[in-house]
Amino acid sequence: MAEAFKALKDSKCNVVAVGAVQEEVGLRGAGVAAWKADPDYALALEGTFAVDMPGVSPENMVTQLKKGPILTIADRGIIVNPKVLRMLVDTAEAGCIPYQFKKPLMGGTDASAIHIVKGGIPTGVVSVPCRYIHGPISLAHIEDFENSINLVKAFVKRISSP
Repeated sequence: MAEAFKALKDSKCNVVAVGAVQEEVGLRGAGVAAWKADPDYALALEGTFAVDMPGVSPENMVTQLKKGPILTIADRGIIVNPKVLRMLVDTAEAGCIPYQFKKPLMGGTDASAIHIVKGGIPTGVVSVPCRYIHGPISLAHIEDFENSINLVKAFVKRISSP
């Protein structure tokens, strides 16, 4: 998030970043922050499981390292706004940014709290694939990290263009 914001410092739109708390215990911080910020669009940025390891069957590989940022279609708490999802996909494809979809439809993110605030906030999810998430050390590939930043930057430029 910090790297994406550094790159967006000259953006023509008002970009707000929030490091929300307590996602794992009830999404407490994201909803309050979204209420206060009242954004036109929101992206939940996070790390999510990459289990492309020996012994894991292909149907259980939620995501993979070195395949680009992950876009969520739906999870336990949100069906991503179709316009936001389409914009993320179109932005990635226009910028030749690799991406993947999160599968199966499990887990949850701060987007679950954000998208229901006030009259509803069009919300998407961009995740970096990580191994050993929720452990003392998480592992990500630098290309996935950089491509996630590039996708967020390009998405903000796209939504702020007339």
